[in-house]
Amino acid sequence: MNVRKIKFQKNIFLIIILSFLLAIGFLILNPLSIIHSKLSIFNSFRNIVNPAINIKNSNKISCTRTTRLDNLPQYDRALSLIQQRIVVNLEQFKNNKSYIFTYFPPELVNCIKIIEEEPNQTDEFEGYFKFNGSDTKSDYFPIVVNSKYVRSDDMLIALLLSHELTHVQQYLDSVNNLKAFSCVDGEVDAFLASIRFYRNGFNNEEFRSIRIRIDEVLNRTNTERSIKYSNQFDDQLLMLDAIDNLYLSPDSKCKFDNIGSSESIYDIFKSHQDCVDAEAPILLKKMIEESDQYIKQCNL
Repeated sequence: MNVRKIKFQKNIFLIIILSFLLAIGFLILNPLSIIHSKLSIFNSFRNIVNPAINIKNSNKISCTRTTRLDNLPQYDRALSLIQQRIVVNLEQFKNNKSYIFTYFPPELVNCIKIIEEEPNQTDEFEGYFKFNGSDTKSDYFPIVVNSKYVRSDDMLIALLLSHELTHVQQYLDSVNNLKAFSCVDGEVDAFLASIRFYRNGFNNEEFRSIRIRIDEVLNRTNTERSIKYSNQFDDQLLMLDAIDNLYLSPDSKCKFDNIGSSESIYDIFKSHQDCVDAEAPILLKKMIEESDQYIKQCNL
C-alpha cells in the first residue's frame, strides 16, 4: 500500500512539473508563430550584404573611438542602449559563457554612423551595412536604415542595429584576416545576435512590451493586418518571434518531454537551453536557405 502511495505521489509530482513547463511555454512562446508565413517574413526583412564575407586587406581596420559619432537622437539612444546592456551582460555573465554576448564588443557602437534612406517600391529593406562601401574606414562604419525608423522606438531600433552591428564585426574580422563568413552563416549570426539581445539585453518591462506587441500582431486577422491595423514594423516583430520560436518547430529536437524525469527543475531548463543554443542555428540556417530573398542575395 505504501509503495503504491509513493508511486502515485511521484506520478502526481511529474504531472505537476510537466504542466508547469507547458504553461511556461504557452505563456512565453506562441507555437503557431513559427508556422506563420516564416519564409515571407524573411523576404520582407531585407538586408543587403555581399554574397560572401571574405575581404582581405593589408591595412588593419578597427574602431578606436571612445565616444559615439554624431547621429540623430533616436539612433544615438539606441546605440547607447546597446552599449550599456552589453557591458552589463559581460559583467553579469563573466562566469557563465553560455549567456555572454559575443557577437560584437560594446565599444563598436562608437564608430557607427546611421544614414536614413527611403527605399523604392521594388527594393524594400529594413537596414544594411555596405561591406565594400567607399565611405567605410577605420572608426567610421555607416549603416543604412529605412527612413521609417525615424518613427520607431529605441527598442526596435536597437534590435535592428544589433543585427547590422554584427555584420560590421564580421567585416572587421574578415578584413583583418581573423575570420571569414559565408553569406548564409553571416546572416545566421546576425539574426542570432538580435535574438540574444532581445532575450538578455532588455529588462523585464522592455521584454514584456515587445512580447505584447508581437502577440498583438499575431492575434490580428489577415484582413486587419492589411487594411485597418497595419503597422510599419509588423514584419520585424513577426521575424523576431519566428526566430525566437525556432525550437518549437516540428524539426526541433528540443522538447521538454525528451528530458529525463530524474533531473531537477534547474537541470531540465539548463538542458533545454543548451539544446536550443545548439539547435537554433541549424534551423535558422535552413529557414534562410529556403527564403527567396536570401536565395537571390546569397547566390544559392
